[in-house]
Amino acid sequence: MDRKLLFSLCNADLGSNAPPLSVTTMFDSLPFEIILQILAYLPVSSLSSLSSISHSWNDFFAKNETAIYRESALLHGFADQRTTEPDHASLSKRYSNRVLNPGFTWKKLCETRVKVRNAWSGCAASTVISLPTQMPNAGAFPTKVHRIKVDEQRGFLMITSQEGGLFVMDVDTGTFLFALSQGYVHEYAHIEYSEGYMIFDRLDNSREVWRLQDIEATDALVDEESQPDQFQIEEFEMGMHLARYVQLTRSSDVAQLPLRGCFEPYALLTAPEVTRCSRFVYPTLLAASLDRVYLWDVPTGRVMEVLEGLDVLSTDTALPLEPVSNSLPTPDADEAEEYVSPPTESLEAIVYVDHSVNHVFLAGRHAVRVFDKARVDSEHPSSSSSNSNAHQGRVVLNLWSTHLRAGRWSYSPRYGSGVQEEGSALVHYEVDFSERQWVRRSRRLIDEFIAVHVSPCGLHFAALLSGCRLLLVSNFKRMNRNPRTRAHEVELYNTTLDIRLGSPRSARSIYLAYEAGDAGEGRIGVVTSSAVFVVIVPPLPVPEAATLPVAPPKIRIARVKEFMNPSSLSSVSCLMLSDTGLFLNWDGGNNDSEDEDASRDWEEAFEESLRDSVVPGEDNLNHTDGEDIVISPDIPDQPADASIVHAVNFLPLEAR
Repeated sequence: MDRKLLFSLCNADLGSNAPPLSVTTMFDSLPFEIILQILAYLPVSSLSSLSSISHSWNDFFAKNETAIYRESALLHGFADQRTTEPDHASLSKRYSNRVLNPGFTWKKLCETRVKVRNAWSGCAASTVISLPTQMPNAGAFPTKVHRIKVDEQRGFLMITSQEGGLFVMDVDTGTFLFALSQGYVHEYAHIEYSEGYMIFDRLDNSREVWRLQDIEATDALVDEESQPDQFQIEEFEMGMHLARYVQLTRSSDVAQLPLRGCFEPYALLTAPEVTRCSRFVYPTLLAASLDRVYLWDVPTGRVMEVLEGLDVLSTDTALPLEPVSNSLPTPDADEAEEYVSPPTESLEAIVYVDHSVNHVFLAGRHAVRVFDKARVDSEHPSSSSSNSNAHQGRVVLNLWSTHLRAGRWSYSPRYGSGVQEEGSALVHYEVDFSERQWVRRSRRLIDEFIAVHVSPCGLHFAALLSGCRLLLVSNFKRMNRNPRTRAHEVELYNTTLDIRLGSPRSARSIYLAYEAGDAGEGRIGVVTSSAVFVVIVPPLPVPEAATLPVAPPKIRIARVKEFMNPSSLSSVSCLMLSDTGLFLNWDGGNNDSEDEDASRDWEEAFEESLRDSVVPGEDNLNHTDGEDIVISPDIPDQPADASIVHAVNFLPLEAR
């Protein structure tokens, strides 16, 4: 008996006047464990319907509800441990405590997770909220938020300000928890956070590491050269004094330590040259200079690896040529090995970085490059400033920003198809799709990358172009060709999804975020100067070597209806995704959402942009040399007069 047969049974019982079949008659020959596995394949919403179609089904569910929903939770990815009741300690590492209430059952877990998943697609309830900006009896939060980091499992978020300072606040209420002063944390400070470690930059090219007080200490010893300095210790004492004072106004029980959301100095990391872009994924911090990448092991404060020669495609990356696919067109042997002449070998400026366990991702204006990490002995890393682990970076993938079409599959939200479900903050769209085989093109689209993010699983990555295009490269680890050859270009094309989010003539890209849902689906957030998008990508299967997926992934595209003011969108400087929330800094004072005329104008302009495509010779698409097309939308930066944290809450209403 399979899922189709069970669906047929449900439909027959619901639509027939005949007496329903008994569960005993149907399942007498099947072991109980097999019955549970069969039921687990049904959508969670079908389980409650199935239990109500007859007395026998109802009795079966009444006796076995825990086991039925537990198997469903395991199969659908909501949990990974088979326990009598949901294990709060295990689930709290994955989900916010606000969805794990006391007495939480397997049935409640399944129903809540399905609603959260549907809400991300715009098919269930969600709400836009703004977090409070006032600290009780202790001054005000900054009104110009710059960067945001969220720890939903522990229930707090961190922000830095355009005016200086760092603040920790409750993720639900905005209640103040901890702060470092505006005179200590510089204006527009960048912040990184992972697994209880918070890192922000100083103006002297060093980075401070602070650790959450209530996390379990590790056995790692911080290198002598990376110990926190006296400035950190003094600021910590002032920060704790303020935290105790503020918490005293809310509760008389402040003797218990550590206080929630409070951090203490842990390390001070300094690179031997100026570094700008950085990314921290525990336990590794990456920071990039013009031509090097430094990788620190944060728990020890030591440099594990230094990649050099990032700005050129080294000939050392040459790899043997293999067939790209048996079913798709490939260049012949001579053309496959042909050197591809790019607009420039240089990345130019590195504008964004990311890394996974095995790879480093660099976004320059002209290209995105993926490098292998070396297998450095973690037991014997170099000192905090040594370059003894330096080596030439090995490029495994190179994606230029110049393709009129970057992928075999192209997607875009369909003009006029937007639907806002009752109670949802999102407008979801039907998706137009096209498939084209690779052809050699001489015309180029001169665009620029602004961001890159690797998927949490480390198998895929997303890159954002300034012209409102999101490129998703799937299963990039399978690529094994010399990045300087045509074969590499063809293989990359065949594994890339080219997602177009409006017209580059009327909008530009602002920010990118990439997380994953509990079923392995990708959740990608994109801010442009015309909308805030949520793109849902289904789990992408890993095909066998030298074969390509034959079916295009069915992606979903939605936008947040309330965030439409172009001036406010252009001033967004951060976007973060969590399990049940989307967070960004928003200039609410610049928001005329209550002005019906303005809102209607923005909606109409956005819809018109969906009908637009890259057509040579119009307005801001300017020809050069008679061939190339230059993306140059005339959309100036809009510094925010004020911006505070806004969020889209995807929790079911009954869980808030």
